[in-house]
Amino acid sequence: MIIVNRATMKEVRAIPVPETTDTFFPTPHAEVITMVESYAKGILDSSFTFKDNVFGLARKGQRLFGMLTFSNSDDEQELAIAYRQGYDKTLPYGVALGTSVMICQNLDLSGDIVMAKKHTRNGWDAIKATTELALKNAPTIYHKHLQDAEDMKGVKITQQRGWEILGFLRGSNILKPVQLSKAFEQWEKPDYDHPTDNLWGLFNSCTEALKLESDPTQAMSRRLALHNVFTEKFFRGKVNGIIVAQA
Repeated sequence: MIIVNRATMKEVRAIPVPETTDTFFPTPHAEVITMVESYAKGILDSSFTFKDNVFGLARKGQRLFGMLTFSNSDDEQELAIAYRQGYDKTLPYGVALGTSVMICQNLDLSGDIVMAKKHTRNGWDAIKATTELALKNAPTIYHKHLQDAEDMKGVKITQQRGWEILGFLRGSNILKPVQLSKAFEQWEKPDYDHPTDNLWGLFNSCTEALKLESDPTQAMSRRLALHNVFTEKFFRGKVNGIIVAQA
């Protein structure tokens, strides 16, 4: 499961919303969930079909992490819209875009977390504005992810090279120790039908391992970091139609 500690809307609504203060104006988790879904359905064009909106709670309900998925013409990956927020005054609302691999529900996010202000007096307006801005860029990001996946499939690596890259990811603190162990297992014998001889297969071994992350802050930021390091360090895209790889 992409979402750890998955919750129902009834469970979300049962979490008490903190009191408003002079500097803190919390938005109920349920309002965030429905707002992101409503905006996504209204902004995305008809080529994207809504599939699901799943969400989970962490830290005794004080933090929320959710994800919407929309299908498109691709038969392997779906558009993913991840969002998060907190009641504990330390986690501002954030939204990020990417893809979800349908066969295993592995979540791949890229770019920066689009952040609104913290929950200040005008925070809710800022949250809605940044969500709208992010969603307008969704089709571009989605198609870039599809191309990144195709490029990674074209970078052949040995199992030993995969081990070396996993070690780098642990040393860079992108994978925690328990996630590293899971990634090693998936690289050697994947639970799903992913290749074990190219960069795409290794990438999915890592995203499978990141499902073990329960904290909403880390769940989003680690996936962003993973995508960035694979696309920027282990292959550099194409020059004159030829993949420039350094895996």
